[in-house]
Amino acid sequence: MSLPAGSTITTGAGSEVQVQPFAGGLASVAQNSTVALEELSVNKDSSGVVTKQTATLNLKSGNLVSTLDPSRKSINNYGVRTPKGVAAARGTVYSVTVSQTGSTVATLSGTVTLTPVGGGTPIVIDIGSGMIVGADGAVTTTSLASLVQAEAAAGTGGNEGSMTEAVAAAVTAVTAAVANNSISSVTAGSTDGGTAVSVLAAVVNVASQANPSSAATFAQAAVTAVTSPTSSVAASGGNATTAAAAVTEAAVQGAVQTVVTQNAGNPAAAQAAATAVTNEVSTAATTAATNSAASGGAQVNTGVIAGAATTGATTGTTNANTATGANVPPPVTTPTAPPAETPTAPVVVPPTSTPITPVDPTVVSPSGG
Repeated sequence: MSLPAGSTITTGAGSEVQVQPFAGGLASVAQNSTVALEELSVNKDSSGVVTKQTATLNLKSGNLVSTLDPSRKSINNYGVRTPKGVAAARGTVYSVTVSQTGSTVATLSGTVTLTPVGGGTPIVIDIGSGMIVGADGAVTTTSLASLVQAEAAAGTGGNEGSMTEAVAAAVTAVTAAVANNSISSVTAGSTDGGTAVSVLAAVVNVASQANPSSAATFAQAAVTAVTSPTSSVAASGGNATTAAAAVTEAAVQGAVQTVVTQNAGNPAAAQAAATAVTNEVSTAATTAATNSAASGGAQVNTGVIAGAATTGATTGTTNANTATGANVPPPVTTPTAPPAETPTAPVVVPPTSTPITPVDPTVVSPSGG
């Protein structure tokens, strides 16, 4: 289904819409959201080669996760308009939320630049950072980990519009993009699945660092995506193993870095927390790989995945020790083998042949209509 510029998309409770504004771009409109397709254009040279592709989406309310193929960043001109300004990027993954209490921007890969309404100094939101704009217009930029941890302490992490939910939505969106090949999956000379795996690993790393308690869930979704029969990453068995290992290592590294930092004053507690999260992620990842293979996905070496989890744990511990000055020993990892049970179905992702897939077609209409 194709929609012209000027169209407005509104989603209801429990529904989500995937919009492909141009090749290599995917915008995931969350439930209870309204987005206007403000500008859509593609410029080509005399030989028909695309020289610039532009999309501006106006997020009126709700959440929008944007996934942009970094291999096309030289021609991408993409932005999400908010009441504060336009959050623009060329090759990244970021989540934008607009609500009655303000707006947020979370960067999980690459860099986002917000240009304020009426001009002013642009605000750069680097990978792993988030920006909150209050109802009064006050702007706060800090790490996603700090924002998610604050929500956990306040008991608001599960609320719609929370940064915790925005981070989880970003992981869901990019795993779908990888499984559906919305991001170029293989680049010349690559041995790990190329651009897609690099982006996915970065997103999973940042998300796991922000919310270690969900690291196993993030790793499971990521491994399922790279080993899915619909993903070209899985077309090469060797690449699929390396890709699954890369996203697993990224999840463990991010989660361990946070739990060790949180417990740096108690080395024994820090090591125990790191060991627990490492084993949990390793088990989730190897189980996902086993289930995916049984459902027609790529055959992978789960031993390599478990080894990657150990490597990620060591790196995460080292990073935390360096940052805090602590001396926490690496986790004692004892990855559990995948359970012998009926494999679960792989994660369902939207088909690449459909640029936009509204749950209820009646919620999609031209603006003003």
